[in-house]
Amino acid sequence: MVSYDLNISQINRVVSQNENSLKPSVKADQNRSSGSSQTSETSSSSSSIEAIKKMLEKRLEQLQKQLETIQKQIAQYQNDTNKYAQDMVQTLSQKASSLLSQIAEVSASLAEIEKNRSGS
Repeated sequence: MVSYDLNISQINRVVSQNENSLKPSVKADQNRSSGSSQTSETSSSSSSIEAIKKMLEKRLEQLQKQLETIQKQIAQYQNDTNKYAQDMVQTLSQKASSLLSQIAEVSASLAEIEKNRSGS
């Protein structure tokens, strides 16, 4: 299985750089009135953004499943008063908090992609 432990800010930077590097070439194509070149560049950019979007959606799904599993584990230990159970609840809560942060980052990245797509 491929690991999707990617830094979201790095992905955003790459997407942004790809978009920024493609914009001048698309403008140049427009200035030369070569519509087919523009379509090719736009299509290439679109497919790379779409691939990143699909990867982020898959990562979001994985994070949500992990969070669901942790929530079930917390529910198992939550009402137990022994020290081990309380330590497990604390550890699992920290993991859940971390997952929520990651989910927020991935969701923000997906929203940014959609915003950029509709703004183009």
